[in-house]
Amino acid sequence: MPIVLNCGRVEIETAGKEWGTTHVSVGNMEGNEHVLLTSHTGNRGVGPEGKAPLFCSFVDAIKAKERSIGAPQGLTSVFRGSASAFEESLAGQPFLIAAALFAIFVVLGILYESFIHPLTILSTLPSAGIGGLLALMLLHYDFSLIALIGVILLIGIVKKNGIMMVDQALVIEAQNASPEDAIYEASLKRFRPIMMTTMVALLGALPLAFGSGAGSELRRPLGIVMVGGLLLSQVLTLFTTPIIYLYMDRIVTRLRNRRRLT
Repeated sequence: MPIVLNCGRVEIETAGKEWGTTHVSVGNMEGNEHVLLTSHTGNRGVGPEGKAPLFCSFVDAIKAKERSIGAPQGLTSVFRGSASAFEESLAGQPFLIAAALFAIFVVLGILYESFIHPLTILSTLPSAGIGGLLALMLLHYDFSLIALIGVILLIGIVKKNGIMMVDQALVIEAQNASPEDAIYEASLKRFRPIMMTTMVALLGALPLAFGSGAGSELRRPLGIVMVGGLLLSQVLTLFTTPIIYLYMDRIVTRLRNRRRLT
């Protein structure tokens, strides 16, 4: 029996949209009496086309219901199975994203021998994350573990736009060009490669986002995050990266002038 979720309300409903019951077993675990409630924790909800609202998961709905009924002190609830695995995955999501960003920053810092240019490249990532979350919100999907994998993939795909622009700008600037002329010329030269690589990744994610068949519900959040993130980041990166590059260059120039004065 699927569980219908509505951000704080848990309703047990049969496949035929009629109220029903589920199996409950009473036993003893580690010297304590327990009641085991078993159900299917599908990611379908009561949003448009039966999809669950964003960030409203089975685990969150159960916890909200437990708080609302005022459970006594001696009553505790523990998740098992897929619900337990989902709860554990949520706890590690911020660490995974932070570790990925730190690893990218370290690698880029070693390659460019600077901490300014890696920041310029990493500035392209927030737009990708926001685009992916907005796509999930518009289509009423959860931010699940599969969606997190899509965000991590976006980190690797989107940052190449900044790398191509910044790397070309540094080459041109080394030829006695001003930072403004360097980043402008780099944007023109790298526009075509950036568009080609982004469109290839975008078209490759479309079957994941809108495909059907066995297992499509599991793959769909991954494709939706990638499509939304690539679309928004592609539009904003071409405008924000040159601006941030120039601001970072001004910061470096000021630091150098202060060192000369001291």
